[in-house]
Amino acid sequence: MVTGLVYAISSLWTGHFRKHLFLASSDRNWRAFWKVIAKYLHREPPDETEAHSYNVMQRTAYLMVIFVLFPLVIWTGLAMSPAFDSAVPAAVAALGGRQSARTLHFFVSGSLLLFLVVHVTMVVLAGFRSRMRAMIIGRATTPRERT
Repeated sequence: MVTGLVYAISSLWTGHFRKHLFLASSDRNWRAFWKVIAKYLHREPPDETEAHSYNVMQRTAYLMVIFVLFPLVIWTGLAMSPAFDSAVPAAVAALGGRQSARTLHFFVSGSLLLFLVVHVTMVVLAGFRSRMRAMIIGRATTPRERT
């Protein structure tokens, strides 16, 4: 949880969320999403620009994970605790009780697991070696460098 707080604070401080994750107004439509989905379904290789930025689907998925799923999994996890229930009963009641918190926690955890599996699969399909290099050293391999 501390790591997540450090990430959130540093991302707000440096403007990472604003610069790299929030959708531009031109990307807030279904056409932008369908364009990316069609590209994935046709298994087109990523553009040069995609090596250095996130597309609409990636941005949306990251925002959902960071601002919806992670806070919700923490909240539902705490709500399952009897100590938290007695300390902050309104937070548990807002979820519908401890049993509802368990059910929500199960589905949110499953969603996070699905995100992880899809994320790793997409990295492998996009070129595991160059993507891992970009994640580790901050520089993607261009097609000219591979030859």
